[in-house]
Amino acid sequence: MPGPRTGTTSGQPGLLRVPGVSLLLISSFIGNFAQWGALFVGVQSLIVSGASVLTTQSTAIASFAPLLFAGTAAGWLADRLERLAALRVLTVLLAAGLAVIAVATALGAPVGVVYVAALLGGLGQISNLTLLRPVLYERAGPDRAPRALALDALGSSLAVCLGPLVMGFAMTVGGTPGGYAVITVLLLTSRLVLARVPVPPEPAPVALPDASAPQPRTRRLSRGLAGILGVTIVVNLFYFPFQAIIPVIGERFTAAPSELGILAAAPGLGMITGNSVIALLRPRRLGRIYVAGSALCMLSMVVAVHVPRFGLTFAALAIAGIGIAGFSASQATLVLQAAPAGRRSRTMGILSMAIGTMPIGTLLMGLTSTTLGTATAVTISGAVGLGMLALWLPMCRPILR
Repeated sequence: MPGPRTGTTSGQPGLLRVPGVSLLLISSFIGNFAQWGALFVGVQSLIVSGASVLTTQSTAIASFAPLLFAGTAAGWLADRLERLAALRVLTVLLAAGLAVIAVATALGAPVGVVYVAALLGGLGQISNLTLLRPVLYERAGPDRAPRALALDALGSSLAVCLGPLVMGFAMTVGGTPGGYAVITVLLLTSRLVLARVPVPPEPAPVALPDASAPQPRTRRLSRGLAGILGVTIVVNLFYFPFQAIIPVIGERFTAAPSELGILAAAPGLGMITGNSVIALLRPRRLGRIYVAGSALCMLSMVVAVHVPRFGLTFAALAIAGIGIAGFSASQATLVLQAAPAGRRSRTMGILSMAIGTMPIGTLLMGLTSTTLGTATAVTISGAVGLGMLALWLPMCRPILR
């Protein structure tokens, strides 16, 4: 299924001049920033309290659990609501919840309240997938949507890098309550941004399939969507858990926190670079970028744990980030292109369930690392992931075309 032309068509305004698009991108960035910031605040609060590694990792499980267990239901519900109005209401509710947690931690609430904040962050990610991105896709239009969603992915990668950094300073000044207070302010700012987004027009009527050949078209869309979701599950099971143990593999070269932090930032640097290139070049063959990027990130993580020098490890991690940029910048566009109008939120809800498998991979990699060592665990994870991706390629033919 060839990707659409993403350049502006004669007589049409540029992407950022389409009413509401720039505001939706800003709101999405703030939402992603708040989610990763909340996760960082929770992890740091548990570390300070002396919690075990497994207890600390459980914050990520709490953050992604809503996607696995509630994503499909949320998408089904979102298709029956006015998405922009629902997004505005949910943003206020999330801000109120985090404000209550900020006050509770200031009054001495048990540290376990950070899991509630992580759950709220997961709900925010569901709202981004099932509400904001379908609105962004429809507002940008099919021709501009790939670039719009690539810019959204770029904003997400920036949020991954900046969220922990800013929250670290916030916690230095105000502790855990200060961190959650900053996130509350961010969410309220996002609500103000959303208030300026004009209500989207009614979607155009959907043309019925050609009566002479309805079944092949239906099968192709269904198979293409299955291919996208399968790749998503593979990457979330076998690559994303690796990011949490990058400091561990860096201990082969150094124990300095600053240098370990440089290694941990390498995938983010690659993501920013890759997403920027995709947003500027607006490639047509997004399916090929999606699959190739998925393979590249898993291959690169295996290389990273075996190369003998710090600089080579940094380079391998940065290349992994470029691969995951291809994966993330293409994913939402491919899913929304494959979804029938009127069912886009539902389809994104199914995607969120696939993303929500990541904690399962985190648990598996943690257990394998404990038993066999980190390098062996990463090698097994990468090899199994690449093998499963190869076996799944026949299901990806519609998007590769």
